[in-house]
Amino acid sequence: MKRRLVAAAAFFSVYFFWGSTYLATERAVREIPPMLMLAFRFLLAGIVLYVGCRAARIPSPTARQWFSGAVQGFLLVFGGNAGVTWAVQHLPTGTAALLIATEPVWLVLMLWLLGHSRRPSLRTAGGLVVGVGGIVALSGDVVRGPQGALQLVAAAMVLLTAISWSLGSALGVRLETPRSPFMASAVAMLSGGLVCGVAGLALGEPARLELGRIGWQSIGAVAYLAVTASILGLSAYLWLLLRYPAPIVATYAFVNPLVALGLGAALNSEPITPVTVVASALIIVSVILLNEPRVQPAAEAQPDASGESRQTVFARAS
Repeated sequence: MKRRLVAAAAFFSVYFFWGSTYLATERAVREIPPMLMLAFRFLLAGIVLYVGCRAARIPSPTARQWFSGAVQGFLLVFGGNAGVTWAVQHLPTGTAALLIATEPVWLVLMLWLLGHSRRPSLRTAGGLVVGVGGIVALSGDVVRGPQGALQLVAAAMVLLTAISWSLGSALGVRLETPRSPFMASAVAMLSGGLVCGVAGLALGEPARLELGRIGWQSIGAVAYLAVTASILGLSAYLWLLLRYPAPIVATYAFVNPLVALGLGAALNSEPITPVTVVASALIIVSVILLNEPRVQPAAEAQPDASGESRQTVFARAS
């Protein structure tokens, strides 16, 4: 009974916490510039995870692992979040979540193009076609919005975010990362957080940061993203991977957009149009079709130099 309650809490964490990140991000960037917000969020989460790992006597990363972490931090943390963080200022959070849900489509293509998987099967090809159909339908709905051109650019930025995340995940199959997935995540968050900070400085965001005007809502949103999405959500995800089949755990990929759509409609008054419903159905069906063990983005075991297997986290755990 106790384990069932823990499992229910863990699934709730990856379903709700990760699904709510889009609305929380939109609230955070109302008063904090996007890149600096990401830097605060990931540096805070990365420091907490790193200190926790060292307290648990998990070995410090080697220089090569730090380099790998920097690559993943750039592609997963910076590239996989910067675009959507900017885009939610101009795009409904539910729409952004649906576009991010196409990550399995891009991941399948990346794994195939990089030679990490066989040619897509008929089922996978069907999933790709259906997923692209959902993107086209959603893009058409965006163009008809009140700020069509700007929202289309924002949608393109979200798709670039999804592609960057997928590329980082595909490359992660061959990168030498720490054996502990918690330490690997900490390294990626710290590296990516620094890149976000540098990007913020380059874009002149400190000049636009008015500390006196930052309300508790934005501060609370950043804390929520760092603690619940990055730390609690990640911990729950890794716990589930050790106890349940990966395809079951990967169901977060098509539950998160539904949570985001619901929260956006309820708390942000975001409209859910018939086209949005159709696009949602197409993208979710695509994710289901693509949810095969050999291409799923949840996690993949890979051998290290000692012949033991270690886990590389591919989920949108941050």
